[in-house]
Amino acid sequence: MPKQVVKWIYGLTKILICQFVWLVYSPVWGQKTSQDSFSIDSSGLQNQLNAELKQLFRQQQQNVKDKKIAYRILIIKGRLGDVQSLENACDSCGRDRTCDPVLMLEAADAWIERRNYPEAVMTFCQAIARYEAGYESGEYMKGYRRQELYRAYFSRGACYFTLNKMLDALNDFARARDLNPKDPEVWRRLGELHTLLGNYPEALYFYDKAFELDPKSTRGWINYGFALGQQGEHAKALNAYNRGLAAQVPEDRALLLNNRGYTYLKLKKYEEAHADLKQAISLDPTLTIGYISLAEYHLERDEPEQALGWLVEAARQTLPTTQERFLLLYKRGWARLKLGLLTEALDDLTQATRLNTTHAHAWLLQGQCMLQLGMACPAKEALEQASRLSRNQPEVEREVVQYLLPLRQKKNLVCP
Repeated sequence: MPKQVVKWIYGLTKILICQFVWLVYSPVWGQKTSQDSFSIDSSGLQNQLNAELKQLFRQQQQNVKDKKIAYRILIIKGRLGDVQSLENACDSCGRDRTCDPVLMLEAADAWIERRNYPEAVMTFCQAIARYEAGYESGEYMKGYRRQELYRAYFSRGACYFTLNKMLDALNDFARARDLNPKDPEVWRRLGELHTLLGNYPEALYFYDKAFELDPKSTRGWINYGFALGQQGEHAKALNAYNRGLAAQVPEDRALLLNNRGYTYLKLKKYEEAHADLKQAISLDPTLTIGYISLAEYHLERDEPEQALGWLVEAARQTLPTTQERFLLLYKRGWARLKLGLLTEALDDLTQATRLNTTHAHAWLLQGQCMLQLGMACPAKEALEQASRLSRNQPEVEREVVQYLLPLRQKKNLVCP
């Protein structure tokens, strides 16, 4: 017989025995008190006893309920056999605000294991509401409860990140940081989010805080170097990648080499760049960004045919991110423009600027291609967009002015 059933029967037996004792001996107690001149309020005593018995009964019920919930969570995680109805498995905890929020966190983790992130987010929301209510009422004052709330916000932020809800993720990671400012991972996540949102100064601030707490974080060095590179600080980015490589984490080595090679390329150190980029794809032949970086190396050396060859290799790999799809189209459009394949180049660059509307050089190339095809008004529009986006990029800005100024000076060019 299961232990929880035995305990429930034991509690119910105690209740029945207490009621029986009261019914048998209550007249004797009444006589004894009259003889000894004691004043006992038998109705008040019975009410108190009944209240205590009810509380005990409710506690027994809650214990049984919590154990049933825990059992269901184990079923969801596949530890107790096949799941017959996954949709109903979390109902008793995920939608019951009276159950312990720790069990809600377990239920949410179970949804994450099943890659059902929307359901995980919903369950985390309910757990957080329960925790926050507990803090407001003073029910939760212990440190471990604070750590559980941190875990809820951090995990929900990670789910939002997976669902590409960056601002929601940013808010949750910020709340998690307030609850546990000593965890370097939450600072790193905030830096990563700001990098993806293009807020590079903020990203660098968060990475600096992460490194104060954990100087050995290789993933942090990758993102830190990338943010520095986007700020044009290539020498500092190179130092960041060198520190990441010094940590010698095998799974990050290929990406670190690729990024360091790309940084050498920006510093016009072509020999070092080529060596790192080739080593990166030899370590990880599925590294799509490695082929794209090699294509840019050949574009910088004015070798568009070789660049197209590497981009063909990149297209054969899976393209898991929007950023990599954008880079493939952008570099391929650039190579085709250099080869005079204007129609194909324009098609690539148009798709690229749809995927990333804030890349100044892609808009510049699109404008150049349109000019060569005789499309003056669309070219002027694309170059105006490039001009707005290149204010912090002097090299691109100079090239934009070179093409845009003659179009602005044309008095007979009337564009709708």
